[in-house]
Amino acid sequence: MDPWLSTGVGLVASLFGGAVGGLLTAGVIARSSERARARFEAEGVIFAVVKGYAAIIAYEHDQLYEKSAFSHEYGSVAGQEEFARAVLVELPRLPKRRATKIENELAGLVGALTYALAVQRTYIDPEHFDEKRESMRRALTLRKFLFDEGTLDALLPRMLKNQNDIDQHNLDYADAQGAMSRILLEVKR
Repeated sequence: MDPWLSTGVGLVASLFGGAVGGLLTAGVIARSSERARARFEAEGVIFAVVKGYAAIIAYEHDQLYEKSAFSHEYGSVAGQEEFARAVLVELPRLPKRRATKIENELAGLVGALTYALAVQRTYIDPEHFDEKRESMRRALTLRKFLFDEGTLDALLPRMLKNQNDIDQHNLDYADAQGAMSRILLEVKR
C-alpha cells in the first residue's frame, strides 16, 4: 500500500474517531462541569452562613454584660434552627465525605433536637408554618434548653443555658467558635 494513502486513511480514521469520542464524552464533561459549579456555589453559601453566624456570636458574646434568662439573638431557638437549615440545604452539593464532616460538626453545635427538626424542614419554605404554633414550639424548646439537662448535648444550647455563668459560657463560646472554624476549614478544603 502506498505510504501516502495509508497515512491519509490513518489521518481520516483518527479525525473521525476523535470527533465521535468528543461527541460521546461531551455529556460527561458537561455534567462534571455542572457538579463542580454547584459544589463551588454551595461552598460559598455555607462559608458565608457559618462565617456570618460566627460573627454574630462574637458580637453578641461581647455584649453580654447583663444577666438575662432569655437568649440574645445568636442563641435563640429560631436562630439555631435557621442556621442549621441554611447549611443543610447546601450539603447535598458537596462531596459526601466533606458533607458528612460538616454535618457532624453542625449536629454538635445545635444538638439532636434542633438538628432533627432542621433535617425534617430543610426543603420546606418557612412561610409554610403557622407563626403562632412555631412561637409556642420554640418556647417549649427554649424551656427544655434552660431547665432540662438531657437536651444540653450541644454547644449552642449550652451557651444559652449558661449565659449567666460567665466562666462556663466563655468555655462554651470558645468551643462553638472552634466547631465553626472546623466547618469553615472543611468547606474551603
